[in-house]
Amino acid sequence: MSGQAGSGHRLVGIQLLRGLAASMVVVSHANTMMGHGEFFGLSPFPILDTGAFGVSIFFVISGFIIVFVSLNGQGDARVSTGTFAWRRFVRIVPFMWLCTLGYNLLSYAGTHQVEWGPMLRALVLSPVGELKPNVLWSLRHELIFYALFAVALLGTRRRIWLLYAWFAAPLVYAALSQAGLLSALADRPLAAEFLKVLLMGSEVGANFQFAAGFLLGILYLRSAPILRARAWAGLLVAAFAVIAADVVVEATAIPSGLWRAAAWTALAAPLVWLALVAPHEDTILSRAAEALGDASFSIYLVHNPVLLILFRLARPLAAHVPLAGLYFVFVGGAIVAGIIVHRLVERPLLAWASGRSPHFRVTGAGRAQG
Repeated sequence: MSGQAGSGHRLVGIQLLRGLAASMVVVSHANTMMGHGEFFGLSPFPILDTGAFGVSIFFVISGFIIVFVSLNGQGDARVSTGTFAWRRFVRIVPFMWLCTLGYNLLSYAGTHQVEWGPMLRALVLSPVGELKPNVLWSLRHELIFYALFAVALLGTRRRIWLLYAWFAAPLVYAALSQAGLLSALADRPLAAEFLKVLLMGSEVGANFQFAAGFLLGILYLRSAPILRARAWAGLLVAAFAVIAADVVVEATAIPSGLWRAAAWTALAAPLVWLALVAPHEDTILSRAAEALGDASFSIYLVHNPVLLILFRLARPLAAHVPLAGLYFVFVGGAIVAGIIVHRLVERPLLAWASGRSPHFRVTGAGRAQG
């Protein structure tokens, strides 16, 4: 991988992108939740799709990372199926379980009711039905991708066609929808939802985004010239590109469907490319990017309950402080809380869980090796 951006060190550009994508979800959710009548009754900004687009960026990153940590330059597996499955389990599930139980305990404290169905579905990442917390919807798609990747590329027989078919499945789903064939499932909502999750990648077209990340990963491992470091690229360039792409997403407001899936993939993939070709420099910005990227999973999972707590604490101030000012405090508070939870809870939990197996090397929550 000589000459590749990020060679020999952590992929700091990817870390930055992880952190920004998680922050986009916080930005969107804080704005939407403030508009609920039980809180402030008004959203301070006209934000519509920023959070969902942030998740699309996550999916492209995930497609890249899974290739990067699992295959060699020839595209052959360098981990067994068992090792791959264990690493994915350790990286995601224990902390996800902890956050799910914590979220539902907080909900019980406020409502004195336990929504057993959504909670149990969240604990097992059910492909259909309401999840609580609802942010776990994205992990459904991660799980599907991991399973298909392992079956297609890590077993004794290669079944790459299976992965390619899944990447292209939104085209099939759109064709079925256009032909009116999905209307037969109108009275079977769970079956309809399952098909949409599996074939379409839900509202964002996750299959396309994993495909883009997969392709970037293969090109990176093959030291493709397109992924060599660019002197003009850098973390600030990548950050401004994320902002510009999000402006396009908000301005176009494409309805969910095939065109949104294609357009968002076309916007998200170049952002990951920019992150990969950014030359590495040990600066305050790069260290901040690493810290934010490491904490991205924590930020994503804990920001909603943190926002709810901050909303309740701040309601008496609503008559005296501009709503926009409170909004930025909420966003900043949720991100900082996620960083704290990462350092005090997620990172120690990951270190403990990874110690159960010699096949898992702890390098930090946001690093490519995990």
